Amino acid sequence: MSKSKQELIDAMMAWPKQAEEWKQVPENKWHRPLGPGKWTAAEAVAHLLKWDRYFLERAVRPVAEQGPITLEHTDFDSFNKEAAVFGASTPPEQLLDDAIAVRNEILSLLGQQPDRLFQPEQAYLDGAGHRFDVEEYMTDFISHDHHHMDQIRASFAQE
Repeated sequence: MSKSKQELIDAMMAWPKQAEEWKQVPENKWHRPLGPGKWTAAEAVAHLLKWDRYFLERAVRPVAEQGPITLEHTDFDSFNKEAAVFGASTPPEQLLDDAIAVRNEILSLLGQQPDRLFQPEQAYLDGAGHRFDVEEYMTDFISHDHHHMDQIRASFAQE
């Protein structure tokens, strides 16, 4: 295991901590594109929220409850477009509250799991036989979080 369970949880906690701070950002900054051809900050938050909810419901909660993992091949483009539409039509404070709540539930469930769950040899299989590795999932999401948080921070820094 390259990082401990607690190090992974702490790193994933960066997203809800940042989201909490962004509740003070004025409404007008939420609906401008992060760059040419990019989502708005609200759409990016919805994207993070929707992926967290997907993995919570289909992998994290089932692992915590020792049930079957129900991940399935997802059309990323369609999933992300639906998240963007949701983000464009939902107030930023609600998006942030929901994103914080879902991520905190993920972290709470993972925090209750034994350390062995975070070792690569402890991978699970979904119904289609695809591997789900908790450490890999967390490492990927930490990187994904930071990518979008950096984009949003840069946008909010502009006047």
